[in-house]
Amino acid sequence: MLAEANVETIQHRVAVTGPRAPVLIAQALDRLALDPRPAVTLLVRGGGPVSDFAVYDDPLVGIAIDRHRHPVVTGLGHATNTTLADRAAHTACITPTAAAQHVHL
Repeated sequence: MLAEANVETIQHRVAVTGPRAPVLIAQALDRLALDPRPAVTLLVRGGGPVSDFAVYDDPLVGIAIDRHRHPVVTGLGHATNTTLADRAAHTACITPTAAAQHVHL
């Protein structure tokens, strides 16, 4: 599907759970913000237990999204999950698939 859309992707893989995850996610967003190529940044993660989404309620993640130079689209979990990252994002989608569809990947 990406080949059909002729889209270049840049991935920054980071831990999405655990005590260091908020710092690592914020650092990855900051590194990506230095790259002039992206037109949009997707912050996505599939479903899981509600406790796993506390990472995205950490102020470090929200601040990194707020200062990001590119529009940020989140797709975190399922429709029932809403996080600080979703509120800080330019657009919050209900799933990672919905986020990709939103930016036409």
